[in-house]
Amino acid sequence: MERSYRLLQHRMRSTAEIRRSLQAAGFPTRVVEEAISRLLQQGLLDDDAFARSWSESRQAFRPRSRRLIRKELRDKGIAPELADRLTEGIDDDVVALELARHKAASMTGLQHETFVRRLSRYLYNRGFTHSTVARTLSSVRSPEDVS
Repeated sequence: MERSYRLLQHRMRSTAEIRRSLQAAGFPTRVVEEAISRLLQQGLLDDDAFARSWSESRQAFRPRSRRLIRKELRDKGIAPELADRLTEGIDDDVVALELARHKAASMTGLQHETFVRRLSRYLYNRGFTHSTVARTLSSVRSPEDVS
């Protein structure tokens, strides 16, 4: 339980994250499941609340594509249906355009080819598809388009 409490001190965790951490520390399955059961009873584990918080935090502070946020949630042990439901309102075109405009503002003085390459890479690294990046680049052709 102490290990679980320490993990939960830093940020919310999914049930799967706690389970993996306790198993990696060598605790027997029976002990792991008992700890998870107690944490659930205490209201300290709630996958729905965790997933909602993670998704909202990503959208607010480290925007990514819908697909990438969904993948992060699944990697953290969130059920695919819940991950899909929580990310269905994310519009990749809107997010990509906002990110591109913000990034482009700091890319003045670059040659057009360099600007396009760097901005494309920036968007691809945040999980956007080729078609979303292409649409975004047609709207933001240069740092001057941001003004």
